[in-house]
Amino acid sequence: MPCARCRSSGAVCTYERVDHASSPATPRSDVDARSSHSQAADAGPISNGQRGGISIEFLLNFTNPSGYRPSAVIAAEAAELDDVDGEARAQLDPTDQQMANDQMFFDFADVPSVFFGFPFLMERDAEYPSPMISDSLTPELEDAYALEVRIRELIHELSAQYSSMLERNDAIQMAFDLQFAESVFTVGNVRHFVWAFFRYFHFSFPILHKPTFDLQTASLPLLLTLILFGSMSSNDSDSSIAVRRFSYIAEAYIFDKLISQQKLQTPQSAFVNNEELELIQASLLFLVFLNNVNDLATRRRIRLQRMPSVNAAVRASGLFAHRRRPFITAQGTYDWRGFIADEMRLRVGMWTCIFETTISIFFNTPPQIATAEMTGSMPCDEDLFRAESAADFERVASLGRPNQQAYTLPELMSRLLLAPPEENENKENHVSATVMLILICALMSAIMSARMNLLASMTTEPMLRATDRWKRLWDSMSHDSEGRLLPHIGFEKHAAEYWWLTRTMLRVIQSGDQSCRYLQLVPCDSGQILHDFIRKYKDFAG
Repeated sequence: MPCARCRSSGAVCTYERVDHASSPATPRSDVDARSSHSQAADAGPISNGQRGGISIEFLLNFTNPSGYRPSAVIAAEAAELDDVDGEARAQLDPTDQQMANDQMFFDFADVPSVFFGFPFLMERDAEYPSPMISDSLTPELEDAYALEVRIRELIHELSAQYSSMLERNDAIQMAFDLQFAESVFTVGNVRHFVWAFFRYFHFSFPILHKPTFDLQTASLPLLLTLILFGSMSSNDSDSSIAVRRFSYIAEAYIFDKLISQQKLQTPQSAFVNNEELELIQASLLFLVFLNNVNDLATRRRIRLQRMPSVNAAVRASGLFAHRRRPFITAQGTYDWRGFIADEMRLRVGMWTCIFETTISIFFNTPPQIATAEMTGSMPCDEDLFRAESAADFERVASLGRPNQQAYTLPELMSRLLLAPPEENENKENHVSATVMLILICALMSAIMSARMNLLASMTTEPMLRATDRWKRLWDSMSHDSEGRLLPHIGFEKHAAEYWWLTRTMLRVIQSGDQSCRYLQLVPCDSGQILHDFIRKYKDFAG
């Protein structure tokens, strides 16, 4: 189904066109051929009558490896928000606008290239206005010059990684072409793809602090990850396809660094420094990017190597237990920078847990992170995290709204599972949409763990009661005083669909139905198996 923007303009929808080009450097696998369950279910329209009005279109698109990439679904939704009245998405700020529009200038008149001996890409006698006003560089060109220096350093790092892979006889999918890399990793492409990441994906994976993010100081692994992730944002162009040809070397580069860091790291470090943090951020975001690939070998690598490596790094860094320090000093001032440092660290821990649950569900495997170890602070309200200056932060923080920061995930889960309904709903009515998403993911993780340990039949009833409490709480907090649905963005927008999947899984387990491949307690490397389960039971009454 095309989005509203494409229906009105008559364009081919991103949902439909973005996955026509094959994934980065890896072909599709026959493992994702549609099964008979999926083909039978495709015969008729999807009814939401048994789902209480909850649409599961996002889940179907998100899990369908034969159609859309997961990132394409997220990007298409983000692109549609600007055309929908009442959505809580801010318009592009001036910096974003500049990053979005300067790609053409830097691709065709990359002045800093002169300093490295590269020829101009435009005709010499073409009548282009010269950006060189005087003998000195303008601030914009100084910035571009500095970024090109970083890009050449990144290309050198990738070349060295390729040589290292050759020395250890790694299976390499393509040779490293230095000239091709230089033509792909341009200032214009880098700025555009990083802008695209923040525009289309940041709100679904908010582990970076956008107002203070700087292309000139971000670590090279993080910069590389954002370039690749941002290339997934729209219909495939020559530059986006070309940059993803380096994803295999980029994967080895990032995860080799992560593993090396783990070997040198002291367990449960008192405080993770910025370099260590950005490497973990890069690894987690790269793993999300990699989940778009349908190649069997890649998906097994995600399940058996990459996700366990990220989990181990976050655990060893103590980020699952990171607590937010008071951000109001003894002098009564607001420590914005200290707040940002804490918030990014605890968010890495929390979003690792969320994505690990997603991987567990996709691959039908036991979760590798226990809810009991998630003892860090819960994420703050988004408007506080998005404050763009110390003054803006102080203004938002001074409102002093009640929130859930005092509770950890184990404490909130205990209240959801054990507290009487009345007490639970009265005391937790201030939780945010983000915390509700975290809670439903924690419930899904508990169910997957119970399934894989043959405890599902004994835990179904208490889990069903907990999902009922979650849904009542969600209905209460997601509507305003007049009963109108409040806008949400990112995965919070689809929390009710996760609730539907959680409850449906419990009801199917309770029924004893074992006719679906997903119900077998065997790992699967294709998202098609989960997709077939959702289609098969989309109207399951239970």
